[in-house]
Amino acid sequence: GGSRALPVAGTALHEASKEIVEKGRQVAGNLLEASPADIEFGEGEFRIVGTDRRVDLFTVAAAARDPSKLPPGMEPGLDATHTRTPTAETFPNGCHIAEGGMKLRRRISSGASLSSRAAASTRRSIR
Repeated sequence: GGSRALPVAGTALHEASKEIVEKGRQVAGNLLEASPADIEFGEGEFRIVGTDRRVDLFTVAAAARDPSKLPPGMEPGLDATHTRTPTAETFPNGCHIAEGGMKLRRRISSGASLSSRAAASTRRSIR
């Protein structure tokens, strides 16, 4: 079913995203003339830690397509593919359980009647 998609595809998407950010750090480091180890990514920007020097994601993505702006040996683009092969089957499912109760009490008046808290307005006369 569809609920298996998150454990499999969600993990693949997460891992591919990490690869893209790492490639972006390398390109941003080259653009900002800094070591990729000094670059952090957050809020759509790559920035040199401890400075106000930054470059946005779209600028890095455009530069990643231009071989002249890439670090030596890097393939163009921020593309990444990750295949997730689970080590074991997943059997996600949902189960809903409800428990209810009803407390009955007898009242004796001119006639006996039963009442329920769940249906307090409903009465039956017993003769």
